[in-house]
Amino acid sequence: MKKDATNRALRLTKRNALISTIFYELTNQEGFGFMQAYVFLEEIFGIDERQIRKIIRQNAKVELSSDNLTKLAVILHRISIKET
Repeated sequence: MKKDATNRALRLTKRNALISTIFYELTNQEGFGFMQAYVFLEEIFGIDERQIRKIIRQNAKVELSSDNLTKLAVILHRISIKET
């Protein structure tokens, strides 16, 4: 049971780091307003604005792998092409 809790905590930490990274990318590089970024993240991750704000206030405890982010971007791009 303890191993499951540790694995869940690690998954949430990685998810939170991804959310923070996407938020900062949207607001600093893409020119989104904060509310636009919150709405975008709400739709993608299915969590509310209050939770997103809490996540962003925390310091990221893990680093994101550029290989994993590249794979995620490629998969999302493929999905978007199929849906259009």
